[in-house]
Amino acid sequence: MFSEIKNTRFFMERSLDKRAPVRMENKALSHCVFDNCSIGTQDDAAKISRFKNIRLSDCEILNCMVGLAVFEDIEINNLKTGDIAVFNTPLLKRVRLAGKIGKLKISNTGFDLIQGLSGEILRFKNDFYADTDWALDISRAQFLDFYCLGVPARLITINHENQFVAQRSRILESGVLDSDFAGRHPVAGVMLQFLIDLGESETVLAAPMAKAKKQRDAVLAGLLELKERGIVA
Repeated sequence: MFSEIKNTRFFMERSLDKRAPVRMENKALSHCVFDNCSIGTQDDAAKISRFKNIRLSDCEILNCMVGLAVFEDIEINNLKTGDIAVFNTPLLKRVRLAGKIGKLKISNTGFDLIQGLSGEILRFKNDFYADTDWALDISRAQFLDFYCLGVPARLITINHENQFVAQRSRILESGVLDSDFAGRHPVAGVMLQFLIDLGESETVLAAPMAKAKKQRDAVLAGLLELKERGIVA
């Protein structure tokens, strides 16, 4: 049984788990707005907040920051994000995104934005994903922009039509960034360079299917060329 929350604005709900972890389960939220809120502000494995069995539909996230927290059995349909929604090292287990999604960035840093995680957090994260059947399903999502680092690609479900897995080693071996590819497909080139510059081993690339046709088709053409050349899968 889900407890329903509709047409509610959450404003300046910050650091709710600063003193103790937050536990939230069995909620269905629709047409809600989260404005200047934050959660997961403690980079401490003993203080991790957990959200389970949550459904969000037609909601909006504005100027929010999400750090280390567990999200399990989450369904999100149609999400507006303002400029961008940033999730710093969220731990995802069976999270499904569908419909039109704004600009979403999943990073591999702690809440304090320092690159690299503490040994304790890294061990917790590795153990978490070792015990996860699947982490994230974006196969029915249409993004304005999507960046995803730190979630194992093998645990992400994609549609293979406009979403692809890119591996750092394959990009470097191909020499594609030393060719004319970036000049012909500048956005796709930036996507590849982003992965290389951050030193991550893999990521998922998604064409911005929620953008205007001309913009999304230009990016998709570059990604499809990469797929045809065997650089992404």
